[in-house]
Amino acid sequence: MPDLGMDNDKPDGGSKEMKVAVVTCAFDNSKIINWLRERGDCIKDENWDKLDRINDTIRRNLKKDSQLLDKL
Repeated sequence: MPDLGMDNDKPDGGSKEMKVAVVTCAFDNSKIINWLRERGDCIKDENWDKLDRINDTIRRNLKKDSQLLDKL
């Protein structure tokens, strides 16, 4: 990408025009992030039974909900 010259100010102290070069869209992945956070807590706390349940929950939901998988 070309340099937009944002490092240097205009001599008159005014602001420069900024152009948007790249836009990145986010994914709707809050469900999986929450499961992975909970999974991480189980690993940290060495709660292996709960870890197995969360892993099963993740597997089941990703297999049955193709729309969720597509959102990721």
